[in-house]
Amino acid sequence: MSIRQISLAKYFDKEKLLSMLNRNMLEDEAKLKQVRSILKQIRTQGDKALFEILKQIEGQDFTAENLSVEARDIKNAVSRIEKDLYKSLQVAARKIKKYHQNQTVKSWFVEEKGMKSGMIVRPLERVGIYVPGGEATYPSTLLMNVIPAQIAGVKDIVVCTPANAEGKVNDVILTAANILNIKKVYKIGGAQAIGAMAYGTQTLSKVDKITGPGNIYVTLAKKEVFGTVGIDMLAGPSEVVILADDEANPEIIASDMLAQAEHGSGAMAILITDSKELSEKVKTDLETQLKIISRNNAQKSLADFGLIIDVSDINVGLDVLNAIGAEHLVLYTSNYTDILPKVKTAGAILAGKNSAVALGDYAAGPNHTLPTMGNAAFSSPLSVDDFLKKSSFLEVNEEGLEELAPTVETIARAEGLDAHANSVEIRRKSND
Repeated sequence: MSIRQISLAKYFDKEKLLSMLNRNMLEDEAKLKQVRSILKQIRTQGDKALFEILKQIEGQDFTAENLSVEARDIKNAVSRIEKDLYKSLQVAARKIKKYHQNQTVKSWFVEEKGMKSGMIVRPLERVGIYVPGGEATYPSTLLMNVIPAQIAGVKDIVVCTPANAEGKVNDVILTAANILNIKKVYKIGGAQAIGAMAYGTQTLSKVDKITGPGNIYVTLAKKEVFGTVGIDMLAGPSEVVILADDEANPEIIASDMLAQAEHGSGAMAILITDSKELSEKVKTDLETQLKIISRNNAQKSLADFGLIIDVSDINVGLDVLNAIGAEHLVLYTSNYTDILPKVKTAGAILAGKNSAVALGDYAAGPNHTLPTMGNAAFSSPLSVDDFLKKSSFLEVNEEGLEELAPTVETIARAEGLDAHANSVEIRRKSND
């Protein structure tokens, strides 16, 4: 097994480091051209184009009658999966719901000198959730995206996910949908799913916002339709950065790196450590554990996107992890409580040896839809707030008008906007 390894001093070249990470997944012009063609066809031709694209790309012969999953199939899916899996999905749903209930936001108002102002908070009306398929099945993605939408109060939620070769949606996905009482599941994947939800077709109504991760075609499509609909974020390949010292267990670190690498398709796993002895042990444990995992794409991910960074001390490591701004950050040092306040940029922070990324991915409660590609510098995990819309509110009486008018008229005229000033002055005169 090969994995890149570098050493960084205190004054490392940030831009050179970031260029090594190869995060420019969205700069593929050929794929972007394909995505734009798909979106244009769906926008202009609706169902006709959608069904043709599904047949061409996914090999599925769908019609308006069989594009959605029947209610009885969603309901009966639970009988076709293992009981332990069903119970685990229920536990995860409860944990995720409990966590996200702390994120609720309510309308608020304040009154002052003849004026009432505030913020009116309402849920989005219709949301589309994309649940990826293909290499694996992701019921956790459905739970993580639907639950905060439901807590926000969204009434109309649709799910799009690829069907298998037999034209069916995986029973585990359907069971997760059933647990959350989701009735609308469509057998659509890829950029075509994003286009159908963004523009609407004769079969699938337009949504207000699309959330959920996907492959590069899905991400490029979300980027293209933003503005027509809202999106959560542009999610690239999954990432983990682990900061560890000489007291860390190399076997645990290797397991976290492989857990990330098995996502495949550009998944990034990075170890930052001030212990060269630990670096060598981790490489040995990676070799050992690679032999026992079932998905063989982990080795390629480690070779292409894995990295071990040796630093002179943990403070340099802090600078490095803040420069990277990873999706997942694992603090596995003896003094992580002292380090935590110095972390500036990360999608999710997992502190201590027992805080496996997988716990957060599935059932601890925090959302696993996280900013990648360094976007943690300006964005946040998916939350209830992503499914709310806010309107500012202002009500002014005569007293408030007299209080504000001189200030507003002066600023408006300074900006050369006489009509603005006049709209206030006329109101004052009408109150005389």
